[in-house]
Amino acid sequence: MTPDVPKGESAFIHKLAVRRAYSGGVVSNYLLKWAVEKSLSQGLQYLRLDCDAARPKLCSVYENFGFQKHSIRQVGPFYVMRFEYPLAMSI
Repeated sequence: MTPDVPKGESAFIHKLAVRRAYSGGVVSNYLLKWAVEKSLSQGLQYLRLDCDAARPKLCSVYENFGFQKHSIRQVGPFYVMRFEYPLAMSI
């Protein structure tokens, strides 16, 4: 967990992968909805994820779902776009 995220506030999606034939559509949305529901059931405030900032199509999948850009962070030689989904939006 990054030090700038308070403990117990968020759930994190790590390595969400969908076969390219099914990417960006129904399967992705189903998995994201499940993560939202699971996070809500745990009383958390945010669902967060990072993705490669150099992949605009991937970033748009998350934005179209309702994630909001939080910040960009350099991790080694890479830049990651940090997203958050305010769970209060789901209630």
